[in-house]
Amino acid sequence: MQAVEFAFDRDAVLAALGYLQQKLPGLTRHQALKLLYLADLLHLERYGRPITGDVYVAMDYGPVPSKTYDLIKQESGSGPQLPKIQADLEELSRSDIQVLDEVIQQYGKHDFSTRTQITHDGAWQAARKREPDHRAPRMPWIEIIKANLDMADELLRFLEDV
Repeated sequence: MQAVEFAFDRDAVLAALGYLQQKLPGLTRHQALKLLYLADLLHLERYGRPITGDVYVAMDYGPVPSKTYDLIKQESGSGPQLPKIQADLEELSRSDIQVLDEVIQQYGKHDFSTRTQITHDGAWQAARKREPDHRAPRMPWIEIIKANLDMADELLRFLEDV
């Protein structure tokens, strides 16, 4: 099986971040990054593609979408808060919004520790074990899929044909 890659969608990322801010006032960087991971997983499982298309890395407090993280740092530095983002909902599909709403409902109110624990999944653990001295080892999508999705084999076959 070849590597599974997706195209990063900067506009969808900004729209998703803005949407999360609208729904969760006071949204923190950690909260946003973890919710995007969970939304990408759920959307990938249901629709065969993630919302962001980002590349995830295994940082200390869980998976982080690396290009999204870079965008946020450019706008707000290293603080815990997100810059205010205007959501252009035209950049999100109906399924993107539905999945974001579900993730907000299920995980939006969890505290830092719980979010961290939830996202320290098998893919995160494998990346940290594979490169224990690396600050942010890459989490290949194939490992994310295998560690988290019940129908991983079927999805991987589908993605191979796309």
